[in-house]
Amino acid sequence: NPHSGLANENHLEYFRFVGRLIGTSLFDQQLIAVHLTLPIYKHMLGWPIVLQDLEFVNMSLHRSMRHIVEATDAEELMLDFTTTDDCFGKVKVVPLKRGGDEIDVTNQNRFEYIQLILKHHMFHRVKKQLSELLQGFYEVIPPALVSIFDFQELELLINGLPQIDVEDWRHSTQYQGEYHAQHRVVTWFWEIVTDMKQEMRARLLQFSTGTSRVPVQGFQALQSRDGKLNLFTLKSVPLSSSSNNESKNSSSSIRFPVAHTCFNRIDLPLYESKDQMAKKLTVAV
Repeated sequence: NPHSGLANENHLEYFRFVGRLIGTSLFDQQLIAVHLTLPIYKHMLGWPIVLQDLEFVNMSLHRSMRHIVEATDAEELMLDFTTTDDCFGKVKVVPLKRGGDEIDVTNQNRFEYIQLILKHHMFHRVKKQLSELLQGFYEVIPPALVSIFDFQELELLINGLPQIDVEDWRHSTQYQGEYHAQHRVVTWFWEIVTDMKQEMRARLLQFSTGTSRVPVQGFQALQSRDGKLNLFTLKSVPLSSSSNNESKNSSSSIRFPVAHTCFNRIDLPLYESKDQMAKKLTVAV
């Protein structure tokens, strides 16, 4: 929270302490039950922050950015290079660059606007808090020692491998599009998950929900980013993204599964074989 100082004047010392606590736990090989959002692990490793990471911080803002990307004419959205900061009901307009309130968002500059929004919400507005957290962590664990991991592996190192009950997961799954519990592609999917090792299942859970955490009540209590109950979902999508019939079956045109972590959903193409799905799913995860 960028306004954490209003709650405690020593708030930055608390962030530094949390960083040291995480680092010490990792050094002593003790697991932490509290799961952080994936962008925090990316920050720890110095990985690039991308637009998809914004949904972990502000789901509605992420949706708005996607809408800007897909808009035919960005000028119709009537936006300028500013954003708002809500501090306990008091809204402040913040320019994203000098003179931002006089610069309209157009098709030509919309990607610059999105990058500035991303930098502001993921870095600038929490710069002090994030800096203290990372410095506390690096005081115990130098960056070079964790650089060999990716952010998903780092989460598993800090939080441990979850105990994933595949039957519970399957029982608490809902389906959209052509899929249903007895659909052959759905059957292949669960056979593949059953054959996976625990680490790969954890990565699949991270891929689809944004975290490896399984609720205490099981998958029936899985929540979305806004805290509402949102079961794991498999949605059917066409196998190929190609409009050319001659190239529809080429390996390059066959889609990969796509995750929507804010909805705990995987868009799973209508694969023609179990082996085809296993290869695409493994690469995607």
